[in-house]
Amino acid sequence: MVEPTVELFLPDDFRRWLTDSARFPEWRKRAFRIAGVIVLAIGLFQAWNDQYNLRLEAERRLATTTPSAQLQAELDAVRWSPLSDRQMTDLRARLRAIGSQKIELACASVNCRELTDSLAAAFRGGGWTVDIHHGGGLGVDGVLGISIAQMTNSRNP
Repeated sequence: MVEPTVELFLPDDFRRWLTDSARFPEWRKRAFRIAGVIVLAIGLFQAWNDQYNLRLEAERRLATTTPSAQLQAELDAVRWSPLSDRQMTDLRARLRAIGSQKIELACASVNCRELTDSLAAAFRGGGWTVDIHHGGGLGVDGVLGISIAQMTNSRNP
């Protein structure tokens, strides 16, 4: 068994207490189980503490970077750029060939506002009637980006 081997490394006072108060095998097992639970709890706390310290260090590193540069990089990563002049010219020509219609453009976030505005300008240049909705994520139901829908007579003002 492991218990006698482990007992050799225990302090003398604890070994005497264990010999005196734990004469029955059940008490010895209970003492080692309690010691095992204590060691497990200490190990779990140490693992949690290491992860917590790593998170704090990462947060400190992020706090030292320039917030405006970091924010600008994040916005540029998700911002949709507007149509180029060539793209707008090509789209207008194709829209004129289709014929004018009434449509609704909906943008669900601030990141697609520039692209939505340039699409609206292209549609209007193609002779279409355009109704724009910039929702910022809250005012446009069911839109996850940009939505282009044909307007029906019931929705026309």
